[in-house]
Amino acid sequence: MKLTFFSSVLGYHQEGLCNAFYELLGDDFRFVAYGDLPDFRKQAGFQNLADVYPYVVKAYTKEGKMVAENLIITSDVAIIGAADNNVIKACVDNGVQTYLFSERFLKKGSWRAFIPTTRNKLKARAAGYKQDNFKVLCASAYLPYDLALCGWRGKAYKWGYFPDVTRYDVSELMCKKASKNQTVNILWAARLIDWKHPEKALLLAKHLRDNNYDFHLNIIGYGELEDYLIKEISNLGLQEQVSFLGKKTAPEVRIAMENSDIFLMTSDYNEGWGVVVNEALNSGCIVIADDRAGSVCYLLENGFNGFTYRNDISTLFPVIEKLITDEEFRKPIQNNAYEYMINNASPQVAAKRFIELCCDGKTFENGVCSEAPIIKSRWF
Repeated sequence: MKLTFFSSVLGYHQEGLCNAFYELLGDDFRFVAYGDLPDFRKQAGFQNLADVYPYVVKAYTKEGKMVAENLIITSDVAIIGAADNNVIKACVDNGVQTYLFSERFLKKGSWRAFIPTTRNKLKARAAGYKQDNFKVLCASAYLPYDLALCGWRGKAYKWGYFPDVTRYDVSELMCKKASKNQTVNILWAARLIDWKHPEKALLLAKHLRDNNYDFHLNIIGYGELEDYLIKEISNLGLQEQVSFLGKKTAPEVRIAMENSDIFLMTSDYNEGWGVVVNEALNSGCIVIADDRAGSVCYLLENGFNGFTYRNDISTLFPVIEKLITDEEFRKPIQNNAYEYMINNASPQVAAKRFIELCCDGKTFENGVCSEAPIIKSRWF
């Protein structure tokens, strides 16, 4: 099978998956990058992954453009991420098995599907394709609903982002978590912007403090709400229970996850996916998350590897209290979180399943590459 992934640039979120495809397919896998790494990224010290891996085709060069055009004709299967609509059309018209990889379209409200200009854009991008060789890989549990609102009824599969997973010695990893009579560590890590809702982490902390639970909340992040957050910690008298750690590197965030028991992900519908859920689960954290974020309904199973709520985090206060006080309740869920990522949501699992889906027509009852159901977003 000759597989080509067409997108803008090869980034961190796709690196592990593309490496897994290359390990399985060798030179029959190519990643076509239509854009160079932006200058501000280069100046910040980011490496252009297009210079690292032999499977990358730089379509923004004269030679690379010719190779990319040939791949549209000669590929058996194409995954299309952040590439122009004309790439989708060319692949479909040439009979290539075409899989559009996308987050949800209607983050700002499902009602936008009924605005003519928005509807026309969705039709050009996806909803207008009725051919059997056009399918969708969903990097949001709510993408099928967005497409259904525009009349599309094709094949859609559960997908997402698949950053590399770290394989730990499980006993050593769990030794970093709280044991009996130790303080339970809770972590919140994200940009400090309105739709990430850091204030909900403080709401939880205040409740736990007021009810005398033994916990500590660490907040990692930077952004426009930083001053507000620091003042609010003081206003609520949470200085002993909450530490604001500011901006940290990705390796530093991962270390914080490894040393945490619970991870909070409080983003709303504006969170297309939410890779921190992947990373926190991989670090053995019980994830508490708003199910309006794109990844949550695909990665979390209530009571198994985490818990979900809808907008109002206070509905989970009793569960979080039990997690803090009951080690026998907490520990198995932490183990499940780690094992789930290794066995069900790693780049290697995703690549293998996708190839089996395309080559053998294999069906999966759940998880990656299973059919994505229509989940009404109930946006508000």
